[in-house]
Amino acid sequence: MSKGYGCRANLISTGKYKIIYAYSCYNVNSDNWKEHYSELDGEICILMSAYDSLTYHNTEHWNPSEKLSHTIRKDVSFCDLLRDNQITIKNASGAWQLDENGTDIMAIRLLGRIEEQCKKGNIPEKVSWFC
Repeated sequence: MSKGYGCRANLISTGKYKIIYAYSCYNVNSDNWKEHYSELDGEICILMSAYDSLTYHNTEHWNPSEKLSHTIRKDVSFCDLLRDNQITIKNASGAWQLDENGTDIMAIRLLGRIEEQCKKGNIPEKVSWFC
């Protein structure tokens, strides 16, 4: 029976052109899981243009009788942006499961958590996932 596995990321920097997270992943079934948990040696780099494409965009439309405002959301996902190299991942040392492109599956799970917040217009300082 599995004891579980997880990952966590901390925001390192936000700048004019990119957002950088340091992340770690760990498998509690492994003898050295505590080392992998504490080592934030992986990196997730998100170009600011990728972040902007995920956030909600407010647009204002004029009606002759009143001003109407509504929100438009572009249908873009982090998976699309990862494929287009607008997001890059340097695998953490604790990575044990990779996708067909050699990307750490746990980093992709973290991207899902980050994406949830980005769609609300937030850049989260910390994200985690555990199963």
